[in-house]
Amino acid sequence: MKQGEQEIEWYKALVDNSSEILMIIDEYGNIKYISPSVKDIAGYDSDSLIGVNTFIFAHPDEVDYIFSKLQFLLENPGVPEFIEFRALHKDGHWVEVEAMGKNLLHTPVKGIVVTMRDVSKIKKLEKELRRLAENVPFGIIVLGDGGIIYSNKEAERILGYSMEDFPSLEEISSKIEGEKGSFISKMKRKDGKEIWLSVRYIETEWMGEKVYLVAFSDITENLILQKRLESRTTLLKTINRILRHDLINDLTAALGMLEVYRDLREESPLSTVERRLNDAVKLIKRMRELEVLSEDGKELKEIRISEIVGELRGKYDIQISLQGDAVVEADDALFSVFDNLIRNAVVHGNASLVEIKCTQRDGLCEIVVEDDGSGIPEDKLQKVFERGVKFGKGGAMGLGLFLVKKLIERYGGNVRAEPSPKGARFVIQLKGRVT
Repeated sequence: MKQGEQEIEWYKALVDNSSEILMIIDEYGNIKYISPSVKDIAGYDSDSLIGVNTFIFAHPDEVDYIFSKLQFLLENPGVPEFIEFRALHKDGHWVEVEAMGKNLLHTPVKGIVVTMRDVSKIKKLEKELRRLAENVPFGIIVLGDGGIIYSNKEAERILGYSMEDFPSLEEISSKIEGEKGSFISKMKRKDGKEIWLSVRYIETEWMGEKVYLVAFSDITENLILQKRLESRTTLLKTINRILRHDLINDLTAALGMLEVYRDLREESPLSTVERRLNDAVKLIKRMRELEVLSEDGKELKEIRISEIVGELRGKYDIQISLQGDAVVEADDALFSVFDNLIRNAVVHGNASLVEIKCTQRDGLCEIVVEDDGSGIPEDKLQKVFERGVKFGKGGAMGLGLFLVKKLIERYGGNVRAEPSPKGARFVIQLKGRVT
């Protein structure tokens, strides 16, 4: 056998034993050649299909689609084109097929060469995987070179986008490197809300393309709870330190004075005992305020500033004025904020007037509390909210303003001390509205 004949026999054996179908059609879709493997895939003898038009095997819903692909091949000689369609099996069921066509009419082949393979099992598995993906409690996306190829419903729920309007997700794709990995990323939902995601990814194939399968879950609430737990731990340490130091000091001093009284029978130590015991009682009451800070899960509600001021006017024998009014997002512990500020003004600043003014600034409700007392030393303004800082008449225990700051931060606001020609001046900003 000559070399040319051997090569022909070699190619014929290769085609005849291939698991894929090799087909050559003319410009009208009529079959000029089809390999014997068509019998294994579609049940037909290859010889019986010569001259038959391929469109009679096409699903009625896909005829126009297949025709458009044929037109593309005719208009673009030598350019390969991918196509997916359903082909009619001899026994009447539909076979899922992937094909690649190439127009070689301008070559000695004088036909359009099409290679096809049965992907019914792959498609069935893909549908099962999609069904599984739609029922898992975390987001899944398939990320290819051109962007997002697939997203499950949970991914759309977490990020707020539908498959049609998904953004590029640069925050995720920019951190993917290597075959697999994991990271935590901050994302912005479609509604503008920022969330934190725990992301895992692995490199795989999707319809012949290298892609990344990315799974993620929203851990925003977990991080918030972790932050609360850390804050609570800090507060409990503070409570423990206060109990060990301040309270023990007061009670020890009181016991010492009682010993003096027992030995000398003098009345003078009793006033010191009374003051020390009163300080201890006040400190114990402050513990309740710290407990409020350490409680989780309490919902904020609308609190009207004028109602708090009205209650405080009955508690202190000084003038308390209110200019404007506001409704802010807080809870009942907000009373302790203003109570601490006014108590400091009276007890440690010897104030006779406290002025409270409510205004709207930068989308927040700004509340200024200013008194006519002795004020705060300038070198203490930046440290006044720290635990243990003491100043003013009698030396404050350094706890009240610490509580003020922690409570305001708990409401998502902020507080600062400012210099004032009158006395002490505090500026509080909270979510709310001036009324």
